Amino acid sequence: MSVSPEQQEYQRQREVAAHDMEDIKHLLDSSYFQRYYNRRLEERRAVIIKQFLYGTPDEVDAAEREILRRLALEYDDILTMPKREFSTAGDFLSQNPAPITAANAGTAGNG
Repeated sequence: MSVSPEQQEYQRQREVAAHDMEDIKHLLDSSYFQRYYNRRLEERRAVIIKQFLYGTPDEVDAAEREILRRLALEYDDILTMPKREFSTAGDFLSQNPAPITAANAGTAGNG
């Protein structure tokens, strides 16, 4: 049985989503990640937000304030990325079930 390029791409996307979920789960379960990386991102984000909110016009001009605003949004995006992408990958897998093939016919969830 020949597999079309579309079916190959579909399967590749499912595999990427499944691997992403596994990798993200390990990352979020890592105490090292939580203790160091997330903490440092939160600290850096707090500095940016403090400058944005409390910097006087003499300290932070309008262009710098816009840069700080965008940096704060970027930090927010980075901090929420693992959970957001875990959810997105899970949604993709639940909405795009594995095709039934001879190899997986009769396995749990497919037969």
